[in-house]
Amino acid sequence: MNHDLITRLREIKDRAHDFVTEEATKQWAILPILECLGWDPKAIGEIIPEYPIGGGKVDYCLKHSGQEKCFVEAKNPGRDLHNSQEQLLKYVFQAKADVAVLTNGITWWFYLPHEAGKWEEKRFFVVDLEGQETEKAAEHLEEFLGKSALLSGEATERAQELLRSREKDRLVLRALPQAWQQLLTGRDERLRNLLAETTEKICGHRPDKDKIDKFLKGVADGGTRPPPGRTIEDRISDAPRGDATANYTNRRPVAFCSEGSSCAGSVLERVSCESGGRAV
Repeated sequence: MNHDLITRLREIKDRAHDFVTEEATKQWAILPILECLGWDPKAIGEIIPEYPIGGGKVDYCLKHSGQEKCFVEAKNPGRDLHNSQEQLLKYVFQAKADVAVLTNGITWWFYLPHEAGKWEEKRFFVVDLEGQETEKAAEHLEEFLGKSALLSGEATERAQELLRSREKDRLVLRALPQAWQQLLTGRDERLRNLLAETTEKICGHRPDKDKIDKFLKGVADGGTRPPPGRTIEDRISDAPRGDATANYTNRRPVAFCSEGSSCAGSVLERVSCESGGRAV
């Protein structure tokens, strides 16, 4: 465990409010972290500031034996990193370094710029000093930005594994709804038997094939449960309603329903009175 790095990260986290400019972020956060990760700011040609690349400049290029290993772009702590990633990756795409980092000193976004996909899809990891435990943040910085990890190629290999795993997850999540839809509409007997058996265990009755097909069709069409059975209450509720202000004197009621706090007895009494006391 890199105790020097952990101590430095805690100090940076506690003094994050002092990083009011990009230069302060470089001096008090980025360079001290790089030094704890094995990079030597005093070694000529190892941490090169304002490195020209792709018609622009990146804040730092980490090199070894003349080879570009990583690019680090610094931003003001108050700046949204989303607005800077496209510019960074356009620059570093033309270079040879496998890893690029965008950071405001507190949040560190890691990219594989030469991988296929959109800018967001090239980002393989995020280290957040405020949202993650300091020990974990140190471990991940060592894993992806440590000098030994970058020189050995382990950082790049691990990053590629993460991107492949994430792409696999995206493919699975995209395919699951399609697979479910095919099961619902493909009359898969295994699904129907399982549904029938489970329903029988719950209520003691086994649904027939037509009911199961109707239910599955409803789910496939966007429903979440089968249409309810038609009860007397349903039919009454759906029946056309008369005008509440109409005059029903001398008219024989055929049926009525009581809603709200109304009492059926009071309704009959009123009908009887309006019919002149005659039996209805």
